[in-house]
Amino acid sequence: MIKQGLLRLGLLGFVCLLAACGGQKIGDDQAQVEKAEPTIQTNFYQAINKDWLNGGWLSSGTPFYNEFTRLQMEVDEQLKSDFDKMVAGQIEPQSEDLVEFIKLYQQGLDFTKREEDDVRVARMILDEMMGIASFSELKSLSQDWIRKDYPLPYGLDVIANPRNTSERMLILLPPQTILTDKSYYEDRTVREKLMDSYRISVRHILEKCGYSDEEATALVEGAIAFDNRLVDTLPASENVHSDLGPVNAEELRTFSEVKNYSPALSIGEQLVGLVGLEPGEVYVSNPSYFEQLSQFIKEENFSEYRSWALVSQAMKLAPYLTGEIMQTAGRFHAEVQGFSASYPNDYMTYLNVTGIFKESLGVYYGHNYADETDLLAIQEMAEAISRTYQERIIANKWLSQATKQAAIKKLENITYHIGYPRELSDWTKSLKVREDLSYIENVLAITIQARTGVFERYSQPIDRQTWASNVSASEVTAAYAPSQNAIYIPAAILQAPYYDKNQSVAENYGGIGKIIAHEFVHAFDATGANFDETGSLKDWWTERDRLAFEEKNQVLVDLFDGLEVYGGRVDGHLTLSENLADLGGIQIALATLKKEEPSANLKEFFEHYARSRREMVAVDYGRYQLQVDTHSPEEFRVNIQLQQIDDFYKVYHIQEGDPMYRAPEERLVMW
Repeated sequence: MIKQGLLRLGLLGFVCLLAACGGQKIGDDQAQVEKAEPTIQTNFYQAINKDWLNGGWLSSGTPFYNEFTRLQMEVDEQLKSDFDKMVAGQIEPQSEDLVEFIKLYQQGLDFTKREEDDVRVARMILDEMMGIASFSELKSLSQDWIRKDYPLPYGLDVIANPRNTSERMLILLPPQTILTDKSYYEDRTVREKLMDSYRISVRHILEKCGYSDEEATALVEGAIAFDNRLVDTLPASENVHSDLGPVNAEELRTFSEVKNYSPALSIGEQLVGLVGLEPGEVYVSNPSYFEQLSQFIKEENFSEYRSWALVSQAMKLAPYLTGEIMQTAGRFHAEVQGFSASYPNDYMTYLNVTGIFKESLGVYYGHNYADETDLLAIQEMAEAISRTYQERIIANKWLSQATKQAAIKKLENITYHIGYPRELSDWTKSLKVREDLSYIENVLAITIQARTGVFERYSQPIDRQTWASNVSASEVTAAYAPSQNAIYIPAAILQAPYYDKNQSVAENYGGIGKIIAHEFVHAFDATGANFDETGSLKDWWTERDRLAFEEKNQVLVDLFDGLEVYGGRVDGHLTLSENLADLGGIQIALATLKKEEPSANLKEFFEHYARSRREMVAVDYGRYQLQVDTHSPEEFRVNIQLQQIDDFYKVYHIQEGDPMYRAPEERLVMW
């Protein structure tokens, strides 16, 4: 999976020099030590990208810059231009959903109206929360709060049942903490710095909502006190926010077990009330948190909780309030991620509204900017890569026949979502924006509609062939969905350097070919390998093969674990699945190229891969990413993966003693 959620950080019309942003390029640490010019034999990634890495990086407000961000900024600029013209009446919206989108976007751009109406609405919501006096009272309001997406001591959603992905299952989640990773709380200096920034931001937002300085200070301190209770329940080694999804059968709980979590909140009663029946099993993310819930959900702690809930809601509402409040909240979130740029208000509004109408955006982009001949070419490339993968599984020497057959069955059943969805979902078609409501009132009404619908559909079967609503064709990304056993190659990524009909076949395989193969391999990575051809949680491995797989995984962990960059170290366990997808992806893409185009120039393949992965990163942001991102830094994704490929040594005459050399018996092949 590509760094989802990190690609749309570009700011339209907002440019600053890298130095002014406090940034540093990835190669700077090494450059201070290695004065020699990088060569193919010493550092392939730096040698191929030398001129680009040494160029003056004009960062559009981003803490990092790469080909994905460049393309995403171009896509956003084009779409924002189109939608601004629709707002101005210069272009007619092409569909009813776009009419509704433009209504909301137009409301969002009226900052004068937002200042008059939306702060008043926000204060009414905060007063509603402040009016709750006890957990006992909260219990009776919990279902309403869940539908409104107000902050509770737990989160609740509906996912595909990991045992049978045609069915749905409730998932309980711990609440979000103020800081995004446990390590921030363990480092006292970092914690104090970020919490001071949080205090300043929240006090300012609350005061803009009409609270006195004394009231705002008391609320912030109460929120931090409750946040400390939350953090104390989290395992020291665990990321506070996990995006891995439900993959561990040990986190499945019976409804009887869930009912025993925090009698003060009556969680079981809330689940039944929301879905209309008693669920058989519930997926509980981080069960240890819920097992400790009763220890601090006590009436004597209610004031702290209420402060935390109110402050959390204020921060959640901030992007829909005044421009000044948007900037205040944005600066804190930027600082947590290690950069100091703030986003222009109109661009933040564009992102917020397009996030609500994500499906509409993707269909519009596909209809207007996707090339159907390109989509057909990518379909054919994906099928060729799948055939190669199947051949490699058959030839695999460390798997038994039974496991090979199960793997091939899963591979043959992968669904390809290429380009864009051809039809809108009923949910998107149902969205209506009322002109008698303010911007924030419409956003909140849509939130309630969305949350209510999630629980109303609980008993309905899931169509695993449907394009997932959280993947937009306008995003420069690619993904594998374990519960669907499906890959996503959105239309927006089908641009140079990843794909262009004018590039050579080798260049396209070094770009989009490697990405497609990477997503295929996610079906068989440390997470995907736990799911069968239907996307259901099932162990289809023999015991011996599973042990061999885990041994090879450990070799890959050791290859990356502890690599130093940005003043920190790569976590080989955190990055395992992505490193495995890279390892198999580059090798399978190369094998497919050699089969489909025997005369291909392999230098074009290797060098295009390196260029497509080039990236410059601000050091503070890079250090943050080492703690939370499942991807390794791009330099390592290129150099270490190429070191495993025999053809790489033949093409560039890499010899023993060269820094890029790895002994043949140490080169790793998984798939």
